[in-house]
Amino acid sequence: MQEVKDALINQYQTGLDAPGGIVEHWLVDCMSNRLPAENVIESLQQVTKEQVANLAKKLQLQAVYFLDGEE
Repeated sequence: MQEVKDALINQYQTGLDAPGGIVEHWLVDCMSNRLPAENVIESLQQVTKEQVANLAKKLQLQAVYFLDGEE
C-alpha cells in the first residue's frame, strides 16, 4: 500500500515540475473545487486499506478484452 502511495505522490510531484503541469493542476483545482496542491500529498498519505476496500466494492466491471494474436 505504501509503495502505491509513494508512486502516486511521485507522479503528482513530477507533474508539478513543468510549467504546463502547474497551470493544469491549478486550473483543474479551481474548476473542480479539489484540494489545493499542498494538501494532496497529505490526503494521499491518510488513505487507509479499509477505504480502498470499500471503494473497490462499489466498482463494476465494464469490459473484458481478449487478445488472440490474430488481425
